Order: sequence, then C-alpha cells, then structure tokens
Amino acid sequence: MQPVTKIRIFRIRLAIVLLALYWLAMFTGTHLPRVDFVQLHVGDKVKHFVGFFGLAFLLCYVTGGRRVITRFSRVAAIVLAYAAFDEWSQGFVPGRTPDRYDFLADAAGMLAAMAMYLVAKFLFGHQIRGLIRKIRGQSSDWSTPVTKSAGASTSPSV
Repeated sequence: MQPVTKIRIFRIRLAIVLLALYWLAMFTGTHLPRVDFVQLHVGDKVKHFVGFFGLAFLLCYVTGGRRVITRFSRVAAIVLAYAAFDEWSQGFVPGRTPDRYDFLADAAGMLAAMAMYLVAKFLFGHQIRGLIRKIRGQSSDWSTPVTKSAGASTSPSV
C-alpha cells in the first residue's frame, strides 16, 4: 500500500475532478441531438470504445481496494450500468437511437482500460518499488536486504 502523502492526496483529488468533468462531457455529448457541424471521420463504435476506455481507466485510478477482483468488479458494475443507462436514455433524444452494439463497444473499451491499467500498474509499480529499495539501500531481490560489513571483501569467493 502506498503511503498517504500530500502529493498522493492531490493526485487523487485531481483525478476525481477530471473524472467528474470527463463524465459530464460524455453525458452531454451523448445526449445532445446529432449535429453535423463537427465531423470526426471515425466510426461510432470507435467513439464508444474510446469514451468508455477513458471512463473506466479514470475509475480504476480513483477507486480503492486491496483486491483487484473487488476493485474491478466495482468499476465494471459502474461502467456497465452507466453504459446501459446511456443507451436506454438515448432513445428519448431526437436523432439518437439505442444500439446494443454500442453497448458492446462500451464494454470492450472498459475491458481494454482495465487490462491497460493492470499492465501500467505492474510496470510502473515495479519500477517505483525498485527505486525505493535503491534509496533505502536494499538489493533488487524482493526478500533480502543488502548488508555490507566494514571488513567484507567485494570480490566473490571461490
């Protein structure tokens, strides 16, 4: 578990604000009638994938929990519930229609974000732990600290 520092608290608060703004922008963008003055030349499913990728990644960052399964189950429940609500509520917006394939693209974006988050957490977490060990004077081995005695030779014994 990471120590609670002022920088860590600031990063979490900033991520929560970004998550709220991102979610608000997503909701607003998907519940406005279609306007053709801005044309992004990508498919609708790509937009859904990317949008829910970002949402799930931010949720993974701001949610807590020691167990990955519990944490990701919560994130999945929130994202899939919102995706279902989003598709259902688009039926009430002129020019928009609900589509189950949009929901599948949302779920795929969520799964990709969770996988990317796990990989990033493993890679960067491992690097940070190694750096902390070097600062503390420990070896890169997970279990044994480096001990140097005053009269010990640095050459290997045969």
